[in-house]
Parts: sequence; structure tokens; C-alpha cells
Amino acid sequence: MLHQSASRNEKQYNENDWTHILLESMDDPVCLLDPSGVILDANPACNAWISRYYKTCIGSNIYKIISSHPALQIYYPQWKKMIEEVLQSGRSCSFENSGDERTVRYTTYPVFSSDGRNRRVCVIARMVTERNKKDNNELGSRQLWELILEKCHVGAWSMNLVSGILYHTLEQDRLFGYDKPVDDWGYERFRNHVIPEDRKFVDKLFNGILATSEEWDAEFRILRKDGLIRWLSTSGAAMKDEQGKTVCISGISRDITEQKAARIEHESFQAKMEYALENSHVGVWDLDLKKNMVTRTLEHDRIFGYETLLPKWTTESFFEHLDPEDLAMVRSEYRKAMSDKSDFKLECRIRKVNGQTGWISLAGTYKFNKDNEDPHVVGIVQDITDRKQAELDGQKLQTQLQQSQKMEMVGQLAGGIAHDFNNVLAVILGNTEIMLRQLDNRHPFFENLDSIRHSVNRSAEMIGHLLAFARKQVWHPQLIDIEEELQKIHAMLRKLIRENIRLELRLENRHPMVKIDPSHLVQIITNLCINSRDAIISDGNIIIETRIVKDSECRHLEPGSCELSGECIMISISDTGRGIDKEDLPHIFEPFYTTKETGKGSGLGLAVVYGIVKQNNGGIDCHSESGKGTKIDIYFPKSASGELIKKIQPADYNEKRCNEVVLLVEDEPHILKIISNLLENIGLQVLTAENAEKALTVFHEHRENISVVISDIVLPGINGVQLSRNLRNEKRNLKFIFMSGYGSDAIGNYGEFKYGENFISKPFSSKDFLKLVNSVTARKADYSL
Repeated sequence: MLHQSASRNEKQYNENDWTHILLESMDDPVCLLDPSGVILDANPACNAWISRYYKTCIGSNIYKIISSHPALQIYYPQWKKMIEEVLQSGRSCSFENSGDERTVRYTTYPVFSSDGRNRRVCVIARMVTERNKKDNNELGSRQLWELILEKCHVGAWSMNLVSGILYHTLEQDRLFGYDKPVDDWGYERFRNHVIPEDRKFVDKLFNGILATSEEWDAEFRILRKDGLIRWLSTSGAAMKDEQGKTVCISGISRDITEQKAARIEHESFQAKMEYALENSHVGVWDLDLKKNMVTRTLEHDRIFGYETLLPKWTTESFFEHLDPEDLAMVRSEYRKAMSDKSDFKLECRIRKVNGQTGWISLAGTYKFNKDNEDPHVVGIVQDITDRKQAELDGQKLQTQLQQSQKMEMVGQLAGGIAHDFNNVLAVILGNTEIMLRQLDNRHPFFENLDSIRHSVNRSAEMIGHLLAFARKQVWHPQLIDIEEELQKIHAMLRKLIRENIRLELRLENRHPMVKIDPSHLVQIITNLCINSRDAIISDGNIIIETRIVKDSECRHLEPGSCELSGECIMISISDTGRGIDKEDLPHIFEPFYTTKETGKGSGLGLAVVYGIVKQNNGGIDCHSESGKGTKIDIYFPKSASGELIKKIQPADYNEKRCNEVVLLVEDEPHILKIISNLLENIGLQVLTAENAEKALTVFHEHRENISVVISDIVLPGINGVQLSRNLRNEKRNLKFIFMSGYGSDAIGNYGEFKYGENFISKPFSSKDFLKLVNSVTARKADYSL
């Protein structure tokens, strides 16, 4: 055995020791090369051999020596290939060159450093004669092998189980901390060096080798002589005799402490990375472009809905899971990245194995070696379904909020226009009725004036629709049984719908109570059923159904659109008509927006429904698809109990003349004049004022005589309600009548009114107005305002 060697921890080779070992053990030329071919060390035989071709040996480059001599130049490619193969593979390699007199066999061996990396090449040249060519397959003597193993920091041992002889190299002893050969090695001594935690494993391994004679490869920890704990890797095989009995076991050992620490650190890092990736729903993948096979992590397949890794995954497997709408885009991006050999990143929808749709973020980069061989694409895939859903919900919420604000602005605009237009209509209607009262019905202008009156009334209805949309019309809410009301209007609806359309009521028969103006309910159902009728081209169905639902089922409605809590009443009107196009859906509740042909719809029907529903603290939602019908769901808060709010009808108008003094307050001069004439025609004395300040002055001048105050609500400066309170403080028995181009809801923040008793909306007929005046003047004063 070799007993002398340079310390394996030294970074520089000791020339004297190295040459001494070679001189003692080798007759053949031996040299040590670095990766570039520079001769780091050589024995005398090598020096003598090199001197035949080149002036110096150590420090010279072997490639330069070979290329400079004609007899060696032809072997240059073989030398270069042999040395590069050893450096790349870590395995020995050899070749022969034949001359006229002799054949030389060159054998190269990798020389590993202490960190396990192949940093040097040992070259041995042997002269091969006819006499010993039969031994060419032998790689050298025991000394040669020991030298090679020593330089590779590998220990070797062999135990003859029959004779008990144990052979071991010095490097084997050094692994256990001994600088000199140990003569009394045995299993017990070896076992004592194994740390206690690993002894059971080593015993089981050794007994298993003896019993089965199988090859082994194991790792365990030892306690060296110097007290250091190191990781040892050992592998080997057993030899059997002709009877199959194990007679010898041999193996090699190597210190792998640094590699083991690095491996443990890598495995720990890998485990942490896999945990982080898995909990982040990130999968890692590696596509071999030549084989079209994808290596990936378990989380990759889980993203696509699989609980375990599939046996095979290809690019087509991926494309098969894409949502059809995104397939073309992803294929195009992939082909472009492959063509340009560039990075790519995209987001797309996938269909999981269970049929569910999800969103993924996919990123990849093109990888290949310096020769543009072995191309791969590596990357990550992340499940972003939750983020995408949150983005979509946020976009939907923003759209709903913008739509709600838009509808609110449109409502305010509609209310303002309706107010001004009502004042204009009031003037037209008032003057028309005055003229009609003064003309005989046979007068040539009578028919024209009557037509004007009807047109004004029709215009007033349309303005009422705008006020309904704007939630500013007069309303009289009361507690009603929704299902009973629907049954009452069923017959009326039947007359509005063609005979080839089936109208069906599907009531839950739980008689839910809702606080709403019954006329509002009729208006809602009528408008929706007429829309459904117009959407059905030939035969079809219209279904009205009711259901009590939890408020949680209403959370998809636009934010702030309704006041629903607890249980709600849902009224659904569905039809089998032509449906509504996707681009039209966001606009269907806007006033004057219609999908009907020109002249067949005003565009106010759904806008009125929208306004009435919101006025009653409800919510509305539409589900429709072109060619598949429409379903509109309306939600109202369910009432448990409440008092019926009855509308008090004014007394019938009669021509009775009155002798009371009325203070009339109106900021529109034309309306002021018309109303003043109406009141004077029935015998009332009328004092007028165009604003509250003037009214207070007139009142103070005629305080004792004034018994009735008729005032517009919206006045410049002090409003009509505040004026009435100021006057009531001075005279408790005053009677009041309020009027406005707005509905009562628009002026509700000014005060409360007794519907049908002391409020009238413009434009009004002279008959309706005088009925109210007659009713108020006939009653005792109300002190509650």
C-alpha cells in the first residue's frame, strides 16, 4: 500500500512528495495536467519521454508539445478529445497510438478536489508489446489504483470472509482520522466509529449484505479519531463461491460531509420553495422541446384540477385545458415566443378537469446550451382565479356605482325639467279651461281648445312618468298583500296581452305584506308585461311569480340602490321573447332609451319601473340574453305589520260661492293670474304675492281677514312650507293648500303633507283644484302643521 501522499487539504501539490511516490510505484511515464493542458507535475520517466520531443516538461502545455512534433501531430485530436471527455464525464478514458517499433497506450484519470469537483487529469503512458497486449484491459497495478484512489480522496477495502484477511488503503484509514495505516481493523472497530444514532442502520446494512450478497450504496455518520463527525458514503458488492456462499465483500468509501451539507441545505431550500409555491398556488414546469415532454411540480397539476401528477404532460395537454375563447391568443403568443426564442407572460382562462373555469398567469423563458442544443422552456404557472374574480367584481361594482350615479343625475335632471314643464302646462291648461268655460260647445274654436286640453293632459301623464323615474311623484303607500293584488290585476293584464301568449301566475301563497302604493304596483307589473308582450313575436309565455328570499340573495344589486334587510319579497316577470342584446342591457333603465322600432315605444316604461321601485326602497335586476328571453326580478322589503294609509278624497266640487279672503303665493305670473281668476269666479277675495317676503307683508296688512293661504312650495328665498309655519305662529286657525310642479316626494324635506287634503300637483284641472279649495274651506283649520 502507498503510505505517503500530499495532504488532501493542501491547495498546491508538493512536488517532492508527489515525485517520490511516483518514483517508488511507477516505471511508466506519469504526469498531472490542469484543464488547459499545462503539465503541473511529472515523474522522471515522463520527463525523459517528453525531452525526446520538447525542451522542458513541467510548465509546458501538452497540446503545444504534441502539435510541435510531426510524429505526434496526428494524435492531437485524440489527445484533446480524451482529456475533455475525462473533465466532462469524471470517468477514465484511453487510446493507443502505434509506431514502427512500439505501441503506447495513454490512459487518463480524473483527479477530484476536496469539494468533489474534477479539477485535474492524471495521464499514464504504458508501452504495450505483443507479449503483454493480452493484459491491455487491466488498468494498472495495485499501486496505480491506490494512487488514483488517493488522488480522488477515495478509500478502498476488501474483506475475505473465509480467511479473515482485511485489505484497506491508507486513504481509507485517513477517512477515519488516522495518518498511518491501522493494522487491527475489524467490524467492531469500524462499528465503534459509527455514531450511536446510525449504528442500527449500519448493522442492518451489513447483515443484509451477508445474507443477500446484493450491491449496496449507503450514507451514514462516523466519529473520527480527532473527534469530528463526518458523513461517509460507501458502496460495494459481495463475491460468492461456486456454492453461492458469500466469501468476500469489497467497497469504496468517501467523505461527503460538504456535499451532504450542501444537499441538506438544498433539500431544505427546495422544501421551503415547494411549500411557498404550493401555498401561493404556483406551479413550476420545464418543457423539453425535443421530446415535447413537460417536467413539473405537483402544484402545476393541482392548478388544472388533478390531485396527483399525471403520468404524461405535453403542450397539447395544456392547450386542451384552455378556454376556447382564449385558445387562439395563447397559441399565437406561444408560437411567437418559440420563433423569437424570447420570454413570454400572459393571463388566460382554463377549464379544469372537473369542468370549472379558472384563471392562470403563465410565464416562461427559452433556455439552451452554447451550441444551441437541448432547448428547453422553463417557467411558472399561477392560479389567479381569486384575484381575477376580485378584479371583475371590482369592475362590476364600479360600473354599477357609475350607473347608479348616472341614473341619479338623470333623475334629478328629469325632475327639474318636469317641474318647469308642469308650470308651463299649468298655464296652458288653465287658460284653455277658462276659454272653454266661456264658449258654447258649438263654437268653431271649442273643438280645437278641447283638443289642446287633452294634449295637455297627455303631456301631464308623460311628465308624471318622468317624475316616477325621478322618484318625485305623489304617492300614497299602504300595507298590501302582494299576492292578492297580483290576482286582482291578473284579469286586466289578460286583456292587454294577445291570446296566443300564455300568462301564468306562480304565487308562493304565503301572502307577504309590502308597504307600497297599489297604483305603483299596477304600473310596475303593467309596464313589464307590456314589454314582455312586445318582445314575443308569435306564441310565448309570460310568467309572474313571487318568492320570499333572504337579503343575502340581493347583494348582487347595485350598491346603495335599495334598503333591503332581513326577508324580502321577490317578484319575477319572465318571458320567452327575443331577449335583450348584451350591449343594450346597461341602458335599459335610462329614460327614452328603447330597443323597439321607431314610433313603437317612448323609452319610459322601464325608466318608470326603475324609479317606482327605488322610491319604495326596493331593488331591480335584469337577466336577459338575445334570443333566449328576459327575466326581471324586483325586490321589496317584507313588512311584518303596519297601519293602512288611506287616501282621503276631497269633497265634490260645487258652485257654492264663498266669502273668505285667500292669500295666493305663486312665483309664476301666468299661473298666479289663472288661479286668481278661478278663485275670484267662485266669490273668494284674493290677495296675491309672488314670493314669501311679499306674502308676509300682505298678511300683516290683512291679518284679521285672511283665512286661507294657497302657496307654491318652491319659492325664491323662503319656501312655501316655512312661510306657512311663520304664518301659523301668528294665526293658529289659518287653513293651507300647497301646490307644486314637483311631486310631494321631491319637497318632502320641507315638511309633511296630508295627501288628498291640502296638496295638489301641477298641472291640475280647474275642477280638481276647486274641489280641493271647496273641501279645505269647508273644514275646520288643522293646527298640526
